[in-house]
Amino acid sequence: MSRRRAATLAVALVIAVGSASSATPAGAADDVAAVNGEGISVAGVGDVIDALVASDIGWEVNPGNGTIPADRARLVVETQLLNTARRQFIAENEIELPADLDEAAADDMLAQQGLDSLAGAARDMVVEQIVTSQQIGTAELDVNLEDRAEQYQDNPVSLGVVCVNLLLFADEGDADRAADALRAGDAASDVAETFGAEPGSIDVQCISTTELGAAAPGVLASVVDLSAGDVLDPQVGATGWQVIGMPEFADVVEPLGAYLDAPAPSAQGGIVTTGQILFDGWLLAADIDVDARYGRWDPVTSTIVPLGQE
Repeated sequence: MSRRRAATLAVALVIAVGSASSATPAGAADDVAAVNGEGISVAGVGDVIDALVASDIGWEVNPGNGTIPADRARLVVETQLLNTARRQFIAENEIELPADLDEAAADDMLAQQGLDSLAGAARDMVVEQIVTSQQIGTAELDVNLEDRAEQYQDNPVSLGVVCVNLLLFADEGDADRAADALRAGDAASDVAETFGAEPGSIDVQCISTTELGAAAPGVLASVVDLSAGDVLDPQVGATGWQVIGMPEFADVVEPLGAYLDAPAPSAQGGIVTTGQILFDGWLLAADIDVDARYGRWDPVTSTIVPLGQE
């Protein structure tokens, strides 16, 4: 991804606007959100909002009640939350800053977008978003899968790749019996043969969590909390009944390793690095809390959504 594209994405995230039907939650002593125990303070969010309002990007305070729309406040919290997550991941994995990327370069990106008016905490937040996103997105991390066996067994998608057995059956009864057999520990190949799975549907299939979330968010939501060996209840698909099973580590080492060695390009054609893949999985498994006044954290979309919104 070019620096220019990264800047465009970052700026769009920060200055996107929505309805002005609700107000910013009132300040409180507690943090507005936390990532693995690291809090994001009310004061910090307030400083960013004040700086955005003071700029010329169109953020205004309602003169009647002194607030901004709640969706904009959510956006600030979400951006700070993701910045915090990226900082933690970068520190844990000792990812170095690319030689051609620094705050000066990020400042240039903002200038190209006509955002010179951003200052103070708002500018700091957007610059950090650009720099940390690029830092992770360009990182090629070595992955020793044997060292990740316990992590995979406990939470497979935390590696940023979903590898599943997807068995297809014409008959619902066969699908139900196949799912029970998989749960009992039978090998997927034996189950496929015994209950007549469609040819070619036995192989382990791997896809990044980001690509799966974009193509089939419901499937990602279904598998995000699975452990190795878990099996979903059969679901009707376009061509029959689908049985999705999360393979044990021993059965996934080869296809998972092959995927991480040569990740498939993104749907937009961009290069995908192991740094980005591992961060996406790390984020799915992170302990993230959001004050209910702002909404709830949705790990599948990596966004804060209003309470009551699916």
